[in-house]
Amino acid sequence: MDYPTLIIHGFLAHKITNLPLHLGLRQQGFRTYNVPIPALNTQPIDESSQVVAERVEEVLADTGASKVNIIGVSLGGVIALHYLRCCDGGDRINKLITLGSPLRGAPASQAIRGLPFVGDVAAQLAPDSALMADMHARDINSNAQKGSTEQLISIYSEGDILVPKDRSDIEGATLLKSPYGRWPIGHYQLAADPRNIQFVIEQLKAPHPNTQLVS
Repeated sequence: MDYPTLIIHGFLAHKITNLPLHLGLRQQGFRTYNVPIPALNTQPIDESSQVVAERVEEVLADTGASKVNIIGVSLGGVIALHYLRCCDGGDRINKLITLGSPLRGAPASQAIRGLPFVGDVAAQLAPDSALMADMHARDINSNAQKGSTEQLISIYSEGDILVPKDRSDIEGATLLKSPYGRWPIGHYQLAADPRNIQFVIEQLKAPHPNTQLVS
């Protein structure tokens, strides 16, 4: 619990949606901070990862900590992964936990490419986009570039109809199933259900990804 924890909200969401996570973590002694992504998190992912980079440096300077934890909710997890792998974020991160994040892209995102304001981020979420290719081409043996299975934990829910398991499963990450997702609202339970928040807290506390917590 020595590391401050930054929380990144999802697509078409506001930082207030992270409130259950903040409350749950703070009740157990964690210092938590929002990463306010502009425009309800509809701007390009690479621009948002720069916001994360700036926020990380601010929090490190304010707290005197050497590293941070990051929790990325849905699209927030993709942004955090881009920061980790493409913005030299590995040396700044103790643990990155993603919740229902389409780390391998989201084919369904192509249905909204033509909508105003979201076309760029939707294009980047295509599984075959240049951004996805860049993120997953990084050297998986370089912790500073890509992270390791100790550092990167991807949590999914079988009740998630928006981001299925295979979209959250990437090389270099520990994939864990949350036992607290119910169809069809599992995607939203990942960051709101108190039992799942406790699951996230236990992963933050554990020195290594704790697969024994999964039932």
